[in-house]
Amino acid sequence: MSRDDGFAVADVCVNLYDDDKVKQLYRELGGDLGRMGHAMMLCEAALLASWRDGHRRTVHEAAPIWMTVDDELVAVLVRVGLLDRGLRRPVKSWNTWFGPAHDRREARRDAGRIGGLRARGKRSIQDALEKRDSTAISTATASQHPTGRQAGPSVRPIRPNHARRAGDTVQGTNGKNDAVPLSKLVSAEALAAAGRKS
Repeated sequence: MSRDDGFAVADVCVNLYDDDKVKQLYRELGGDLGRMGHAMMLCEAALLASWRDGHRRTVHEAAPIWMTVDDELVAVLVRVGLLDRGLRRPVKSWNTWFGPAHDRREARRDAGRIGGLRARGKRSIQDALEKRDSTAISTATASQHPTGRQAGPSVRPIRPNHARRAGDTVQGTNGKNDAVPLSKLVSAEALAAAGRKS
């Protein structure tokens, strides 16, 4: 799996220490709090490393350099069901917690990709409008004044950031919406005809 399949934050049940398997571990260790703490740290190291890497890690792979992997404690963790025979988090428990978190993240990634495609689609519409407007203006200004200068456009150009779709309205210079639909504005043909007459 790629490194981004893991998480920086793990989903952990707040009732972890009330779990029947943890209570059984305490009984198996004869109530020895030091060994109980060591065993739980080994179990949690395997859990956290698995979340970090996005797949189940063995207790030996997961234990930090400062922690001794006590084989007797590991055997008890397997016996009570906190680790499986491969010395990893049990598959059922792993899938119950990691699976939904992974699916939620993938759904967010998919939504982001869809949003990105939609944004690119809007940009394409804006580009098309900009191209259409610049073509109409250049056609209208093709004729020359008697002085040799090009005639300016007879209609002020539409700025693409003010009107993006055929049904949108154009914002006026005073910052308010003048509610003029684009379909009511002068067409490219009318601009071209105005250019020929000037």
